[in-house]
Amino acid sequence: MESQEHTRAGAIRQEFVAPAAGPLREIRTTHDSTHPYAPHSHHTFSVGLILKGRTAFTCNDVRHVAGENDIVLIEPEAAHRCNPVEGKPRSYHMLHLDPDWCLEQVGATDAARSLRPRQRVVRDMVAASELREALKAFRRKQCGAERRLELTLAELLRAWCLPVETGEGSERFDAECRFQRSLPDARPLRPERSGRRCHRAARS
Repeated sequence: MESQEHTRAGAIRQEFVAPAAGPLREIRTTHDSTHPYAPHSHHTFSVGLILKGRTAFTCNDVRHVAGENDIVLIEPEAAHRCNPVEGKPRSYHMLHLDPDWCLEQVGATDAARSLRPRQRVVRDMVAASELREALKAFRRKQCGAERRLELTLAELLRAWCLPVETGEGSERFDAECRFQRSLPDARPLRPERSGRRCHRAARS
């Protein structure tokens, strides 16, 4: 696992972690940044965790605002841009995941061509706390931390994402997305959560 810290022009302090193997392609941590980003996309599935402050981001022409402890989900190739709110700094983790691994975690069939979030901004304090702690352990290189982080991400994907298939499956997803866009971010749908966290076994 390689870790580097960079300070770019405009005093952007960022840390990059690139695991040597596994589904995590990169973890980027940005500290107290007011830097805006132009529209762009990634080949990976992106999971963001806001650590401090707020960020306004537009994805597929829909605007959202995410704040502390919010989780942001962005599917591969989705055009998005992120900006600070009222020019105030924000800190966050951004994880880039292998899209094929993500599909496997939700039990997608061979017909599935992509994985899409049922909700763009997830406000779930339990999920946010688990992700934060799993990332902390991973960055400290604790024993079993990589597996713990993978299990935490897998559960997050199963709870909040849908595989998109051709034909009827795509139509069902499009209909659900239209409904989700009609909801304010402040009142997200909460899926049923499993009674036992699968990554707890990794802690013992």
